[in-house]
Amino acid sequence: MKNRLIYIVLGLMLCCQSTWAQDGGGEMIRGKVVAADGEELMAASVLEIDANGRVVGNALTDINGDFSMKVKSTKNRLQTKYVGYATSTENIGAKREIRIVLQEENSLEEVVIKAKKSVNSGGMDIPANEVSFAMQRISASTFEGIDVASIDDALQGHIAGLDIVGSGTVGMGTQMRIRGVSTLGSNSNPLIVINGIPREDISMKDVDLQGVSEQQFADLLLLNPSDILDITVLKDAGSTAVWGSRGANGVLMITTKKGVAGPTRINYTYKYSGAWQPEGRPMLNGDDYTMLMKQAYFNPQQNNATSNINEYNYDQAWSEYKYFNNNTDWRDAVSQYGATHDHYLVISGGGERARFRVTGGYMTKEGTVIGQNWDRLTTRTTLDYNVSSRILFTSEFAFTYSDTDKNWDDGRADNGYANGKSLLDIAYKKMPNMAVYNKDQAGNNLSTYYSLIQDNGLSKQRFLRNPVAQANLAVNREKKYDIKP
Repeated sequence: MKNRLIYIVLGLMLCCQSTWAQDGGGEMIRGKVVAADGEELMAASVLEIDANGRVVGNALTDINGDFSMKVKSTKNRLQTKYVGYATSTENIGAKREIRIVLQEENSLEEVVIKAKKSVNSGGMDIPANEVSFAMQRISASTFEGIDVASIDDALQGHIAGLDIVGSGTVGMGTQMRIRGVSTLGSNSNPLIVINGIPREDISMKDVDLQGVSEQQFADLLLLNPSDILDITVLKDAGSTAVWGSRGANGVLMITTKKGVAGPTRINYTYKYSGAWQPEGRPMLNGDDYTMLMKQAYFNPQQNNATSNINEYNYDQAWSEYKYFNNNTDWRDAVSQYGATHDHYLVISGGGERARFRVTGGYMTKEGTVIGQNWDRLTTRTTLDYNVSSRILFTSEFAFTYSDTDKNWDDGRADNGYANGKSLLDIAYKKMPNMAVYNKDQAGNNLSTYYSLIQDNGLSKQRFLRNPVAQANLAVNREKKYDIKP
C-alpha cells in the first residue's frame, strides 16, 4: 500500500493532463490499466517492445489509469509494469482500444540475496576463491580526491612488491618493477593492458632497458587517473598462462570508467597542489667555502698554494673580483615551488539501452626545478549500447596532447667531471662564492648571466655551466599527440 501511494504522488507530479504519451509515427492506440479487482492504476509504465526486445515507445497512465500512444508498428507488443504487480505483455495487432489487467504478485516477507565474487584476469570471469595466481586490485576510490598526475603516482605505496622509481623530472615517466629484473624477454617492465587490450607500444618492445625505459613509460601519463575505475596487478608467473611471455614481468591491468544509466549529469572538479625540494644536505656559503679551499691547498704543501688562483684570493685589483666575493645558494637558485592545477569535467548518463561518458581534463604542473613545466589535455568518450540481451556494442575514443618543458643537458663528461644529469647535480658542485648574474661597475646585478672564464685555475669548475642560465635560456621541449580509437 505504501508503494502504491508513492507512485500515486509521483504520477500526480508527472501527469498534468489526462494522458501522457511519446510522440511518434504509426497507429494511435488507447487503453486502460486496472488491477484484478477493477482498481485503476495510475503511473503504470506501458512500453512498446519490438521483436528484438528493444523499447521503441512508452507511455504513462494518468490518474484514471488511461493512456494513449502512437505505436511504431502494430506487430510490436505492449509491456506493462507496475510495482507490486506481475508484468503483463499484450500483442497489439488490430486492437485500438486495449484493457490491461494486472495480477497482484504474492508479497514477500524476506528476501535473501546470494552472490559469488568473480575476477577477470584478461580471459573469462572465474570465482575469486579459485584464483591460483598472485594478484592485487586497487580501486580508484583509494586515490579519489588526491591530486595524482599519472598512474604511477596513484600506485605508489599501495601495491605490495611493486617498485616505482622516477627521475623527479616533471612530465617524465617511471621505471616499474613487479617481479624484479629477471625476465624471459628483452626488458623487465610489466605488460600494460587497458580495458582488455594490451598496449604493446608501452611494453618496451625492441628498446634497450637501460636506455629510454623512463621515456617509454611516460606514455602512462596519457591516461587521466580520474578516468580509471580500478587497477589490477598480476604479480607471479601465473600471469604467463593468460598473456604468454609478455606477462613474464607481471601485468598491469587498467579498467576505465563507463557511463551509467540515469539523467545526464555534469560534474566539474578542480584540484590544486604544490611541491618543493627537500632541504637536502647542508652546504657552505661563499666565505666558508673559500676558507675551506685555501686550507685544502695549504695542508699538503704548507705554503700559499692558492696565490695563483684568483677565484679564492679576494683580490680587488683582479678584473673578475666582483664575481667571486658572493654567497650564492645555487641549490636555492635552481629550486622553486611547483604548483599544480588540475581541471576535470565529466558528462555522463544514458538509458536502459545506451549509456555514454564524455570526459575532459586539463592539467598544468610546474616542476620543483626552474625551467620545468608540463601541460596535458586529455579527452575520452565511451558509448555502450545494448542491442539486445545478448549483443553489446562498445566504442571508445581517447585523445591526449602533452607539452613538456624539460631542462637541457648534453651529458658531457669532460676531464672526468660530469656536467650533471640535472640542474641540482650542477648546483651541488658549483662554487658558492661565484655570482649568478653579470654585474655593472657598481656591483649591481644585470639581466644577463655570468659564465666562468675558461682561462682559470679551476680545472673541474670550468666545465660546469651556470645552472640558472641553462634552465632559462636552453630549450628542451617535447610535444606529444596520442589518439586511441
